[in-house]
Amino acid sequence: MPINDIALGYCIGIFEGEGCISYSETFRRGRVSRRIIISIGMTDLYPLQMFQEVMDAGNLNGPYQRNSEHKPMYRLEIAKIKDIRRITDLMYDWLSPRRKEQIDTCLTNYGNWDQKPNIYNDKLRVSLSQEQIKQVQEMYKKGYNKWDKGNAEELAVLFNVSRATICNIASRRGRYE
Repeated sequence: MPINDIALGYCIGIFEGEGCISYSETFRRGRVSRRIIISIGMTDLYPLQMFQEVMDAGNLNGPYQRNSEHKPMYRLEIAKIKDIRRITDLMYDWLSPRRKEQIDTCLTNYGNWDQKPNIYNDKLRVSLSQEQIKQVQEMYKKGYNKWDKGNAEELAVLFNVSRATICNIASRRGRYE
């Protein structure tokens, strides 16, 4: 169903003034999961209900009472990627550069997901695949065994992790599983 321009403008104003979009990765049970979410928090319920109705997406939560001095808060959260893509496409041209940058960053991170490892090694607390951990181990055996600052930094750049992580992996000598 098409959205009329006035209702779309209203939703853009609500999002621009009170909303945010964020991307996160969480590590549970040996796997990395990703999440992108549009969230709008307000003390008035009606604007959130209208946004939800116009955009046909999201879940309303609340009221939440922070303390007796503040009004109760309501929150609209949109977490389905198809809804997020549709809503951001509708609003994008009329948003501020700051909001456009947030949307671009979140959707880029989400879109690049296939290029990231999806195994989280709980023992090492790093997001590297088992294959990458084995590669670090092999490089350690083949001459990176002089763990001065330069060698560790070189491997850290290669695997996009910290120098401390490289040293931690190398020091385990195969006992990382």
